[in-house]
Amino acid sequence: MTRLPVAAAILFAAASLAAAPKLTEQEARGKQIYLHGESRNGKPITALMGDGGVPVPATIVPCANCHGTDARGRDEAGVRPSNLRWDVLTRPYDAPGQRTHPPYTRAAVQRAVTLGLDPAGHKLQSAMPKYRMSLTQMDDLIAYLQKLPQDSDPGLTDDSIRLGVVVSNPSARSLVEAYISRINQSGGLFGRKIELRFTPSLTQVFIDTSHPFAIAASTLIGNEDEFESLIDQNQLPSMATIATREPKSRYSFHVLAGIREQAVALAQYAAKRGAQHPSIVFADGPPWREIAADVAADTKLPGCQVAELPTCTGSTLQPSNSATQQPRTPATRQPGNPATQTPDALIILGPEPLQRDILRKASNADHPPLVLIPAAIAIPFDDLLPTLDHRAAIAVPDLAPDASPSINGALISTQLLIEALRRAGRDLGREKLIDTLESFYNVDSELTPKITFGPNRHTGTNAAHILVWSAREKRLVADDSAQ
Repeated sequence: MTRLPVAAAILFAAASLAAAPKLTEQEARGKQIYLHGESRNGKPITALMGDGGVPVPATIVPCANCHGTDARGRDEAGVRPSNLRWDVLTRPYDAPGQRTHPPYTRAAVQRAVTLGLDPAGHKLQSAMPKYRMSLTQMDDLIAYLQKLPQDSDPGLTDDSIRLGVVVSNPSARSLVEAYISRINQSGGLFGRKIELRFTPSLTQVFIDTSHPFAIAASTLIGNEDEFESLIDQNQLPSMATIATREPKSRYSFHVLAGIREQAVALAQYAAKRGAQHPSIVFADGPPWREIAADVAADTKLPGCQVAELPTCTGSTLQPSNSATQQPRTPATRQPGNPATQTPDALIILGPEPLQRDILRKASNADHPPLVLIPAAIAIPFDDLLPTLDHRAAIAVPDLAPDASPSINGALISTQLLIEALRRAGRDLGREKLIDTLESFYNVDSELTPKITFGPNRHTGTNAAHILVWSAREKRLVADDSAQ
């Protein structure tokens, strides 16, 4: 038996997982119609259902719903959708005991889609909608059907799914490897084994060489913009455990409450502690000003820059409207909180030097304010003065007692991706994975609160709890008195 040289075998394996040929603009428009029943130019497509021709938006019944993302068609509720792969369509159909018809041509495909007739003039199954679309939309759809057999998602084969895992902690990597090993030993997912490729940071080189189907990441703090740019460019679904803000990309999902959500929880905590003049203190630069603007919009608190302490001169903070957020009202000052009023609670949004400076000033004040910092960015509270006893606090995402974002983050993201892959089923694709994730509602997770995603919600849970610094115990403790 002739054996391939090792280098040739590696190249062959890499080629089998390489990215599909890039779609033309027309083919990409056709893919949008096939998968989602909508046109990129916004022109609506209508589907006529049943013998009565009841009109419904085609987004409710796109082609892929019945024929699958691979267009092979699978039995469902006693209905067998046709195989739409171009090499099958363009062959005569002559199955024993069934109606025959000549090969489909472009004109015959158009007639089937719009009139519900096969090339022999027979009526198609009544479950097949008739679509009203323009000639341009029809040409786009046919162009994609011709390319579809070559349009396979990278990292996906008949017997494997390749996941990229962004993690640098060796212990965290071991947890992910052990978890996936158990899944593979029990048969994988619908006959597919899970392959893992690890990287300390997501780069285009990693994507080009590893060809992951999807990405699991522990933390994106400080790297969101670069990360989301890459996943957008490569249309690569990703799940990160924690980040500084809401996802802006339709391909990006975050599991836990990030800096913004933690800061909002701290503002609510300040109110429960009786703070009359809370303020947001932020570092004037990216990403801090943007995060502060979002928090100010949610909490209606004024913002102040570092140099303006100990009094806060309100700064104009305009919230950023991401694709997964509803527009927010610009921040307004609370009544009775004049710009020159000394704050009695400070929510800190900035790097380590700012946090240390504020903690030092607060500890030396005659009446120390509450100093509140999101746990995602908080420095260790191990050398604070007794004057800050129960006056310094952090907001922590809700996790299982034995879980931590630093160690368990990659595992949490991987587990949720696996759950989505399991729910998506054998007929898998990146678009279907995203649709499946957006259907998550109160999904149980062993390490997190219940997770809910949606088309306009790509953060799974905003739940957080407060820990305060205890001078007596020299550590952070729960403060149930204000919960």
